[in-house]
Amino acid sequence: MIRHLILLLLLFLASYEGLAQLPNPDMVPELKQKLGSAANDSVRIQYLLSISHNLSYRNFKEAQEYSDRAEVLANKNNWAWAKALVFADKGFIADIKGDYTNSLEYTNKGLEFNLQHSDSTAICNSYLNVGNAYLQLGQYEESYFYTQKAYQLASSIKDTLSSAITLHNLAVLYSNLGRLDLALAHFKEATALSKSINDIEGAAYNDHETGRAHLKFKDQAKALPYFQSALKTSKSLGLVNLIPKIYKSIAEAKFQVKDYSTSFAYYDSAIAAFQSIEHQFGEAESNLGKGRVYLAKGNYSQATKIAQSSLAKANNLKALLLQFECHQLLSDCAEKQGDFKNALIYNKRAQQTRDSLTNINVMSQVFENELEMRSQRKDEEIANLSQQKEQSASELKRQEFLRNIFAVVFALTIVLLYSVYRSGRRKVEMNDLLLQHQAEIEKRTQELEELNKVKDKFFSIISHDLRSPINSLAGLLDLMEKDQIKAEELPSLTKEMRIQFNHTKNLINNLLDWTLLQMNKVSIKKEKIGLKSLVDGNIKLLSSMSTKKTNFINDINESITPFADQNMINLVFRNLLLNGIKFTDNGGTIKISAVAEGDS
Repeated sequence: MIRHLILLLLLFLASYEGLAQLPNPDMVPELKQKLGSAANDSVRIQYLLSISHNLSYRNFKEAQEYSDRAEVLANKNNWAWAKALVFADKGFIADIKGDYTNSLEYTNKGLEFNLQHSDSTAICNSYLNVGNAYLQLGQYEESYFYTQKAYQLASSIKDTLSSAITLHNLAVLYSNLGRLDLALAHFKEATALSKSINDIEGAAYNDHETGRAHLKFKDQAKALPYFQSALKTSKSLGLVNLIPKIYKSIAEAKFQVKDYSTSFAYYDSAIAAFQSIEHQFGEAESNLGKGRVYLAKGNYSQATKIAQSSLAKANNLKALLLQFECHQLLSDCAEKQGDFKNALIYNKRAQQTRDSLTNINVMSQVFENELEMRSQRKDEEIANLSQQKEQSASELKRQEFLRNIFAVVFALTIVLLYSVYRSGRRKVEMNDLLLQHQAEIEKRTQELEELNKVKDKFFSIISHDLRSPINSLAGLLDLMEKDQIKAEELPSLTKEMRIQFNHTKNLINNLLDWTLLQMNKVSIKKEKIGLKSLVDGNIKLLSSMSTKKTNFINDINESITPFADQNMINLVFRNLLLNGIKFTDNGGTIKISAVAEGDS
């Protein structure tokens, strides 16, 4: 994106008066006046680049002339800092024009300078701009490599703006690779960072690319609101480089729903806007979109004419992805007209062009374990791009041979990567199995802990609730053994002993039932229970065991029949009645009742 190169250029120029700003043609007359009175070459270079920068959106030819003059002075004095500024400015101009190959060449030269001088901020932005140039050219593997480098460096130096831009570029990359989930997640994070530093421009770019991500998945209903929001913000900020891209995106959305007339109108608006800023790449892309509309409407000759015109510009810009799309459209046009020979030729050229690009399906599998080992190849590939202009017609055969070698190596690489992938899958399966075993061990450990808790509680109850009655029984038996009990006291003591024994027996039974329940050894048998008759049986049993003259009132309606386990409910009521007897005075009354409310 263009704002990335603006950021880099402004970082270089920020220390000079009047230069740290977005392009503003109104400043050019004043800057030209200052240039005429400049005292030395150092100041002249600064003003030449500032004039070039401020002319960049209005007059590319004149901007290029001032940039070239600055380059001459930088080379004459052999100033590395000046050369770096020139590289940034020329890369910026090339990016605005859509000449991403030249933009890549200049930004890579700036990267070499920054690496030599260990300027972390400048290195970060150079990585970012190189990654963006590769992204626009459709070379996603290289783009991912440099963009990741930029993000890691931006995070380490806590540069929020650069972090937001790198997240945005990664989101665009994931969108182009068909990973909508990753794209939307990165757009969301980039938008949050932009809002945290009031980066309104960044929000516009994020809205536009989020809409394009939805558009790639044919979801026009979600895409259009993002486009409208981005367009509104772009117009208010004067983002002349983004506005035509939004027009083109809206045209694509209208084309998908077969609203061809609206699609034509937006494509025309995009083309006019791209022409006003001399953005050749965007103009070619928009014309190609019009060609697709012509094809859909059956105007094959006009579609072919537009596709050939766009292909000529794509060849001039060395834009492989755009070349691929042009060849595809030409193949479709030829096929529709019954010219199957040319359709096959154009289709073959499209396939050859696509083979020159990074294989997207392989990329999505090897991001994490392949890209770190490719840094040494990047400089060579960038150098090859800068040398393509100087190659003559005599080298075409050699290039064809190299492409064949690359195809063989590429095929071998796919086989190797597939083997790595299979190995990785086996490791994943083994890890899943280990996780299952670990979960089983954790489950068994938890069960053992629960059993220990039951054991501890069991012994606690035994030591607390059984010790007292057993001690009482032991004391009574001891008195009887020593003949210290009178004959007239024996009947009452015997009855007391029986009560104590029955109480202890019930406590032990309850304790055992509870223990079995805690250990999941009791099977629960659910059935309808006659609650009134169950309570009557318990009253009869317990009243015969008690020495207290206790009155029992069973006030439970016979119609109440809960659905439960009879043994458990019987245990509950027996415990309730025993406690009631224990804490009720002699001659007192115990009333048992139940109320049905809804399902309870």
